[in-house]
Amino acid sequence: MQTFLGELVEAGFALERLVEPRAAESARRVDEERYLKTLQTPFFVAVRMRKD
Repeated sequence: MQTFLGELVEAGFALERLVEPRAAESARRVDEERYLKTLQTPFFVAVRMRKD
């Protein structure tokens, strides 16, 4: 994560927002083990950057 964001900042981008989406509570009924795993380790992140 540090390398990924660091390279974008070095290229002149500014971080506006970083989100680690989590599974919805309703996903627990489908697969509780996977749901609990996503609470500990997000499977992806979303970033919003702007060019300075």
